[in-house]
Amino acid sequence: MTPKPTHEILLYKHSNPTTEAYGFSLAMVASVVWVLWVLWAILPEWLLISLGIRWFPNRDWAYLLPAWSIMLFLFIYVGFVSWNVFQTPPMDALELVVDQHAVLYTRPLTEEGGHPLQQHTIRDITDMRGPLSDDVYDVSPGLISRARYLNR
Repeated sequence: MTPKPTHEILLYKHSNPTTEAYGFSLAMVASVVWVLWVLWAILPEWLLISLGIRWFPNRDWAYLLPAWSIMLFLFIYVGFVSWNVFQTPPMDALELVVDQHAVLYTRPLTEEGGHPLQQHTIRDITDMRGPLSDDVYDVSPGLISRARYLNR
């Protein structure tokens, strides 16, 4: 059985019809500039003078500008990566896990009895009523890791 032909043409509806015209214009201008650049870099000097072009930059710029542009973009990339690494807090910093909206249970582990969840397993914690069951707290990842992996 052959599929029924549809005469409905599906077109992408632009929110702004000038976007396509701007894109096409930019592509054409970039293509013309690239062709002129390549012709200036490849054609011998006598041929450029015979075409009526009396002044043109030194041919060294034909490879210097692209090389410097590539290195500039690489340095910018490395600079942003370095800046992000420099601005990242250390691995043991609490800012990596919680933000200013967190409500942490701040009883220190060095106090008598330690943290109320420190000696319990995950199964015990789900049935337990204690200081954390009255209010809603964000439990630290270190405590969760201790309860999950150290007390089996």
